[in-house]
Amino acid sequence: MKRFLRLASVAFAPWLVACGRGPPMRPGTGALRVRVSGLDRGVAAEAWIAGTSVEGAAWHPQHAAVRGGEAVFTNLEPRGWVVTVSDARGGGGFFGTWGGRSFVEVRAGGVEEASVTVRRGRGVRGRVVDAATRAPIADVRVAPPPNVASTSWPVELPSMWTGTSADGAFVLGGDLGAGTAISFRRAGYVAQSRVVATGDTGAWEIAMQPAPASDAATTAR
Repeated sequence: MKRFLRLASVAFAPWLVACGRGPPMRPGTGALRVRVSGLDRGVAAEAWIAGTSVEGAAWHPQHAAVRGGEAVFTNLEPRGWVVTVSDARGGGGFFGTWGGRSFVEVRAGGVEEASVTVRRGRGVRGRVVDAATRAPIADVRVAPPPNVASTSWPVELPSMWTGTSADGAFVLGGDLGAGTAISFRRAGYVAQSRVVATGDTGAWEIAMQPAPASDAATTAR
C-alpha cells in the first residue's frame, strides 16, 4: 500500500504543481519549480529558462514572475533546462545566477527543483520586433562576443547566448561591461548589434529588418 501511494504521489506531482499555477499538465511533459534566494525586499524578478541540446542550442525560452521566492514552469519537454533570474523592472540592475543549480534535467511526469542564489550583476534585457510590422520576433539568437562572461549559462555549454521567447523578450544575464557588443541574429532578418553603453539602464527594443529574399540564406544563425 505504501509503495502504491508513493507511486501515485510521483505520478500526480505535476498535476499538483499545475493546480497552483499554469495550465494542466500534458502527458509526456514535466515541471520545474525555481526557488530564488538573495533578492532584495520588494524587488520584482523574473525566472528565465531555456531548453538545451548537446550542441548548446537554446529551445523554447520562457519566463515567469518570481512570486513568494519561486516561479513554476509546467508542460516542459524532457531535456536539460538552463535557469537564470533577472530584474523584472528593467531599471538597470540585473541578476546573474551565482551558486545553486543553474542546469536542471526535467523528466517526463516529474517535478524538478532548482535553487538559485542571485546577486547584482550587469546584463541586458529587452524585446526584439520586426522593423516593418512591429510584431515580436521569437527565436532570435542574442549573444555577447566569444569569451565574454555571462552567467545565463553554466560552464558545460560551449556558447553563452540566449534566445527570444514568443513575445520577443530576452534576458542575457551576467556582468557585461560598457562597450560590449551584443549581436542579434535570426534566419530571414538582417543581423545587427548593439553596444552596452556606460550607465545603460532600462530595457532595449531591437527592431530587425527583414532580409531581402536573395540574402535570406546568409542571415541564418
